[in-house]
Amino acid sequence: MLPAYVQPVINTLLVGAKDSQAVIRASSLSNLAQVCHVIKAAVVPVIQEVVICIHDIVRTDSKSEVRRAAVHVIRQLLTGLQDDSIQVLQDALKEMYRTLKYVLQFDTDDITKLHAQLAMEELNTIMKSYIFPQQTLTKKITVLPT
Repeated sequence: MLPAYVQPVINTLLVGAKDSQAVIRASSLSNLAQVCHVIKAAVVPVIQEVVICIHDIVRTDSKSEVRRAAVHVIRQLLTGLQDDSIQVLQDALKEMYRTLKYVLQFDTDDITKLHAQLAMEELNTIMKSYIFPQQTLTKKITVLPT
């Protein structure tokens, strides 16, 4: 996807996420998850709007399908960016973590909790690889000229 079209596409999907019909909201969020997974770091200019929208939907929407799709957006963002998540998402990671913890503690839908748990595991993996980077232990042996 060309970077010039990222902003209009994401804005359209965010508008769809606030529609009055639950099917439209869930579909828009699922499509947003796929777009975020594909465009990777190009989501930076609109990441705050995406995170705020997801956070509001998770806390206020009464339909479990919509909440599932919102948590799915977080997971797709994390899996799409992998090790670049910390650099790209920066301030948004804290809000994503809080949203996932909220879902795990207070949501009544088991599938939504499962999606949140999978996203938390992805975030945990990313943070572990950032804090404890892969070390390569090699020893270089050289023979001195005689």
